[in-house]
Amino acid sequence: MALTKPNSTTWTSETAPKGRGGSKHAKTKIKEAIGLTGWERLNDFLLKEGADKLCEDMLKLKPQQYVVAYEKLAEFVKPKLSRQTIVGENNNAIKIEVVKTYENSPNNEAN
Repeated sequence: MALTKPNSTTWTSETAPKGRGGSKHAKTKIKEAIGLTGWERLNDFLLKEGADKLCEDMLKLKPQQYVVAYEKLAEFVKPKLSRQTIVGENNNAIKIEVVKTYENSPNNEAN
């Protein structure tokens, strides 16, 4: 039976093409094959067996590829800090004045 789109610009529930019905996504099949169906078990896999395999595979990379992969993964362990600009009144730069007093200074009143 061939499906044809009706003359209107939208599909109706009767004329809409049906999905493949029952076909599972590849990721779902992989999770089921390794016994993972819940978030907790997926988390355990990523932190244990998955992390061990990732480390083994990273050690097999060429030095340049290793550095690129390391840099990308490091952000998940230690996120980058965002830069914050601090400004004074009316968006002017903040003026920092450091005043030091020395013991032998002629202006030191403690003499």
